[in-house]
Amino acid sequence: MVERFRAAGFFSLADKYEATVTDSPTYEVSIKIGDAVKTVTDYIGQSVGMPATVTAIEVAIDRAAKVERWISGTDETMPMLRAANWDFRSRQAADVLACSATGAPGWLVSEMLAAGVPTNGTCDDHSAVENAAYAARAGAFKVLVEAGGAEGASQRSRNNFLISGIMWCEPDLVAAALTLKPDLEVSSEPDFIPPLGLALGACEARESDGRDKTIRILRLLIAAGIDLNRRFADGGTIAFNRSDAASVKALVAVGADINLRNTFGRTPLLSAKSEDAAIALIEAGADTTARSNSGQSVLDYARENQWSKVVQILERQP
Repeated sequence: MVERFRAAGFFSLADKYEATVTDSPTYEVSIKIGDAVKTVTDYIGQSVGMPATVTAIEVAIDRAAKVERWISGTDETMPMLRAANWDFRSRQAADVLACSATGAPGWLVSEMLAAGVPTNGTCDDHSAVENAAYAARAGAFKVLVEAGGAEGASQRSRNNFLISGIMWCEPDLVAAALTLKPDLEVSSEPDFIPPLGLALGACEARESDGRDKTIRILRLLIAAGIDLNRRFADGGTIAFNRSDAASVKALVAVGADINLRNTFGRTPLLSAKSEDAAIALIEAGADTTARSNSGQSVLDYARENQWSKVVQILERQP
């Protein structure tokens, strides 16, 4: 460890490396050699010139001290708390649980609850179940809900749990949130996107394949009572105006009707916003002979949008 400090030229470093952002942890690293003492304060320091060797020192110190036991928890955490005669039923324990919910695995939260830790603690003015939901800790959220941690939660909070699960693209969190009877008509703020649309967008951004978790969440929402083919004011559905192939494929996989017509006689294919989405619809069996009320054909629509691949597909059809 001393060699790491020497290699970093620790005594010649600035005293502080502080970025102008908020809500991140601060590290203070100190070393004393004889009468010489040096402390370096790191607040996202690498973004403002702090050498990477200082970060390496911090990581090495954390590993040596096994701080993971007190950050996200390990199999050593509970035995050490018991050995210290920690009062699992205290308010302090409840508050620790609330803070731990942002990073602790579900099994550790379950063990803490089994040891008698109350669920009514707070951390940063949020309850344990709120912190678990907003940090996308699906396992912790589920066991907290099962332990009654969401009893008394407002309807707004229950709605937010669902929205959080969808935005994090976490099917298990969504499933647990749905047991709390959120309002299925809720929409995200401030953009007012309903659950189905939110799932398509959020999961596409978070999934490498853009489909598996999307499909799981869509199925959960449908099973809870959301109508996949519900019509909007213009007669269209969630399948209309799609701009990407992944969302089309996900909707088809869960049973979306891709040949419904809106009040203008348009189908999802005649409202597609990209060539990829149009091709995905055609491959899924969309009606390529459909015409809008104004008489526009699918081929006309493809030519208007300069979708050469779609034009070729349609011109090859009998």
